[in-house]
Amino acid sequence: MLVFGLSELPELPKGKGNKIIHIAAKDFKAGTDRLKHLVVFPEGAALTIYAGRRHFRMVFGNLANFMGNRGQRGKKLPRGFQGVDAVEVETKHPKAGETSPGE
Repeated sequence: MLVFGLSELPELPKGKGNKIIHIAAKDFKAGTDRLKHLVVFPEGAALTIYAGRRHFRMVFGNLANFMGNRGQRGKKLPRGFQGVDAVEVETKHPKAGETSPGE
């Protein structure tokens, strides 16, 4: 898993694409390494990781362990959660009558 700021992801001209994470060609061809989930989430959001019947919620403190620079290798998730089936983003919504930051 790799977490990095969206500002690190440049827009390349003419549809040239981007390198999100480094995966060695031999590992990709062998099927031993690949990008399985790509999630964009706002600062302060929590992620829930699902693996089989298990799940766990990651907040900023947990996510900080996986922060790096775009193009780097990510870090392995804890044992039992390396076969991720789904990722859910949980954002805080303001209560009725409140304004969200920046309004």
